[in-house]
Amino acid sequence: MNAPAQWHIAVDFGTSNSAAAHTAPMTGAVETLPLSHRSNLIPSAVFVQADGAIHCGDSAISLGRRDPSRLVPAPKRYIGHDQVQVAGQDVPLNALIGAVLYGVLERGRAQHSGENPTTVTLTHPESWSVHNVDMLLSAAATVGLSKDTIRTISEPRAAAIHYAAQQHIPAGSHVAVFDFGGGTLDIAVLRAEQNGDFSVVAAKGDNTLGGRTIDNVLYRWVLDQVEHNDPDTADELKSAEVSVMHSLDQSIREAKEMLSDTSSATITVSTPRGEHDFLITRDEFNTLIDKVVGRAVELTQAALSQAGVDKSTPIYMTGGSSRIPYVQNRLGEVGTVMTLDDPKTVVARGALAATMMGFTEGSGQVTATKSQQPNNPFGVGPGTVGAAQAASQGQQGAGQAAQGAQGAGQGQQNTGTDQNPPQRHRASAAGNRVATALSGIPTRKKVISGAVAVALLLMVFMTYQFFWGTTMVTKVNTTAADTGIPLTERYDTASQFLPEKTLQAMQDCYGEGSEKSEDLTVVTIYKCGLEGMSDSPKLGSSTIYNMYWIPGDDAKEARDRFEAGKANKAPQKERIQKSFRNTPEVGYALNENGAGYAYAYYPRQKFTLYFEATYDATPDQVKELTKYLGWTS
Repeated sequence: MNAPAQWHIAVDFGTSNSAAAHTAPMTGAVETLPLSHRSNLIPSAVFVQADGAIHCGDSAISLGRRDPSRLVPAPKRYIGHDQVQVAGQDVPLNALIGAVLYGVLERGRAQHSGENPTTVTLTHPESWSVHNVDMLLSAAATVGLSKDTIRTISEPRAAAIHYAAQQHIPAGSHVAVFDFGGGTLDIAVLRAEQNGDFSVVAAKGDNTLGGRTIDNVLYRWVLDQVEHNDPDTADELKSAEVSVMHSLDQSIREAKEMLSDTSSATITVSTPRGEHDFLITRDEFNTLIDKVVGRAVELTQAALSQAGVDKSTPIYMTGGSSRIPYVQNRLGEVGTVMTLDDPKTVVARGALAATMMGFTEGSGQVTATKSQQPNNPFGVGPGTVGAAQAASQGQQGAGQAAQGAQGAGQGQQNTGTDQNPPQRHRASAAGNRVATALSGIPTRKKVISGAVAVALLLMVFMTYQFFWGTTMVTKVNTTAADTGIPLTERYDTASQFLPEKTLQAMQDCYGEGSEKSEDLTVVTIYKCGLEGMSDSPKLGSSTIYNMYWIPGDDAKEARDRFEAGKANKAPQKERIQKSFRNTPEVGYALNENGAGYAYAYYPRQKFTLYFEATYDATPDQVKELTKYLGWTS
C-alpha cells in the first residue's frame, strides 16, 4: 500500500541526542520515528571532513575517534554563534545543525516512500531568544525546507501537550516539566488553557547540568578506584589515547543506564596494560550524584515557588537522565512525580501532536497559539534561565517568534550576500552526510570548537601577563579535562592573589572550557564546583554550587560585559568595591526576581570570578556572600 500523500514530522534537536516523531504511514497516528536499527535516538554530533562534507549521528562519532579535531559533539551548545571553527575552518553553525536535521529527515522519508513531509516541527528550549530560534530556522532552510513547511514550539510546551493526551489536565491547573537531558537541565511550570494548549508561567534551568555531569562524576570515581588499586594504570589513564577514553566513556554511560534498572553495574577500564572491572552499586551511585541531584531539586523547588504552586503539582519527566530512580525519588520531595512514558521521546511526540492541534508557531496554514516566553536578562550561559515575562512582554516575544519563522526562507541571506554562492548539499543516506561550501561566507561571530571524542579531552591553553613587574606566563592545566581538581592545580598563580576562603571552596575545578560569545567577542569560561561551603550565607533559599572563572585577556572583556549588563538589564545593581593592588573590583546585578550574578575582577592579574543567583536573592545577601568569600572586607 502506498504511503499517504501527506505526512508530518517533529524533530527534538537535543544537546547530546536527537529524537523524532512522525505520522505513521498506515494509520496517520503520532508515533516515534526509529532513527537507527537499534535506537529511537541518534547522537547530535557532527563530523566535518576536509572537503566540507558533514556526517552526523553514529557515523560522526565513529569518524571522530580517528580525528577528534573534526568532531563537534554538541552543535546545540554553540547556538547564538554564526560560525564554529573546526580544524582551522570556519563552518556555519546552521550547516552543522542542518546536517543533523537532514539525517533525521532522511530516516522519515525512508518510511514514507521518499516523499517530503507536509510539515516539519522543530523544538527549542523555552529560554531561547528570537535570534536563537532564527538560527534553528536558518538550519532548516539549508536542507531545503520552505518557510511554509516549518513549525516551532518550546520543549516544555510540547512535553505538556503530550502528557495531556495521556491523562486529563483541567484548564487552569498547573503542571511542571522536568527536562534532564544529556547536556542541560530545564524546568518549566505551565498552566493548562481552555483550548488544550499550555503557557509557561515560570522557568528555571542550568546549562551546565545534565547527564554529562553525572558521567563526569562517575569518571572521577573510576579514577579514584584505579589510583587506589594500581597507581601506574591511573597515570597511564590520565594521558591515554582517545580510543581508550572513548571506551571508558561508553562503559560509564552503559553502567549509568543499567543502574536505573538494576542494583549494581560494572565499569570496565581497558588500557594497554589490561582490563580492570569496577563494580558500583546503586547506593554508591546515589551517594556520588547526590550533589548534582540536590541542585536539580533546588531549581525545581524555585520554579514551583515562582509559579505559586504546591507539592500536589504533577512533575512530568523528560530527557534520558530523568529515568534515574534517585532523581525521581528526590523530586518527590517537592512535587508529584509522573512517569507515564519514555522520557527520551515525549517532546518530539508532543511537538507533532501540537502541530496537528494548531498550537505551533509558523507562517503556513496551521493556526498558531502563542505562549509566553521567559525573559533571561543575563543571556543563555552557565546558570539560570530567567523568569517568565509579564503578559504583555510574553505576547510580544511570541509575535517575534512567529516573525522568526519567516526567516526560514531567508536562511541563505542570513549567512551571506548576493555576491556569495548558496550553500551546496549532496546526500548519502548510508553515511548521513551533507556537503556544504565553506568558502564565500563572511565571518561575523566565531567560536572555536576544541572538540574531542565525547568531549573528554579538551585542550585549551591560555597565557597572561602578571603585573608584578615581571612577566609570568600561566596556562590553564587542561589535563584530565573532566576531572575536578583544586583551582591552584588548574591555575598555578591563583594562590598569590585569591582569598584563602575562595581557594578553599574551589577544590573541584575542570579543565574543559566553555566558550561564550556576544557580538564579535568570545570569552572562554571555566567552572569549579564548590566544596566546604556548608556554613556559607544563602542566596535566596539556597547556597551557590558553582564558581566560574575567566583568566587572561578575556577577564576584562568579561568584566566589561558584566558592567554592560548592569547598566542595561538589571534594576538592582552596584559596584560594591573598586580595585586596589590585590583587592578586586566587586559588583553585582539582580533582576526583579532576584536572579543574577556577582563578580570579582582583578585587573593586575587579569582574572575574573563570578557566581550566579538563581532566584529570590537580595543585595544584602550578595554582599554578605562576597564578604564570606574574602572578596570584600
